[in-house]
Formats: sequence, C-alpha cells, structure tokens
Amino acid sequence: MKIYKIIIIFCIINGCGLDRESCDFDFFEKASGIEFPLKIEIIDCFDSGEYFIWTRLKFQPEDACEFIQKSKKFEKYNEPQPNEKSWLLFQDQTIELVEKYISEKYRPIHRTQNTYIFEYCNGNQWIIYIINTETGDFWGLIQYPDWSGDKPC
Repeated sequence: MKIYKIIIIFCIINGCGLDRESCDFDFFEKASGIEFPLKIEIIDCFDSGEYFIWTRLKFQPEDACEFIQKSKKFEKYNEPQPNEKSWLLFQDQTIELVEKYISEKYRPIHRTQNTYIFEYCNGNQWIIYIINTETGDFWGLIQYPDWSGDKPC
C-alpha cells in the first residue's frame, strides 16, 4: 500500500501523464502528413504492437477549427438520410470501425454537423482521424501491416 502512495506523490510532483513521446504521437504526424498543434491534451493511446494504434486527444475548440482549416484534408460528416445509398454511409462505417478498436470508455463518437473525418490509405497504413470542432474531441486510428506482412488496405 505504501508503494502506491509513493507513486501517486511522485506523479503529482513530476506531472506524470501522457506526452508525445510516451504515446509515440509523432507516428500519427508522420503517417498522415498532418501536423498537430502543440497545445493538445493526449488523453489516451494504445498500440497493439501488431496491427493498429489509436489515440484519444482533446483540442481547444478554437484550435480544432484551425486544425481542420490548416490540414485541408477533412470531410464534414453528413448524416445519411433514410434509404440513402451513397458514400455518406461509408462515413458511418468509418466511425464504427474506429469505435471497434478504441477503448469502450471513449465511445460513442459524436456524429453531428461539427464532426469532421479524415480517411487515407497509403498502401501500408490506413489512417482515420475524427474530430468534433464544438467539443474539441479527437479520435485517431492507424492500422499498419501485421507481423505476417498483411496490409490493412
């Protein structure tokens, strides 16, 4: 019990938490070619070590809008209409894929007029970013080749 108290005190004093290095956050920037602002909170990240890595970030809402405008790669989420058979249905499938891999505590992903999606496949990695400009919530997923060499796209 004493060791836990020592760890907690150490973390409070030294500001333990997730940072770019502990999350290998640079991988997200290199894989997508999108530069992230320095002022974002890394809430969580996970690397399966075999097939995918995901992250959950928090932007300031004004930074989220600037991020989207600067990258010029995000599509606005459009809620599909009943019986609609178009590419809009793929947006929902993309969001569901991210929800499948990220931790349950970060679900569901917002689907509003303030939600934007970036999806890209470069042959080796499948990259999906979802951001809500109203809340500043961000979800990111990168699937990469597994150890056997199977590519995600």
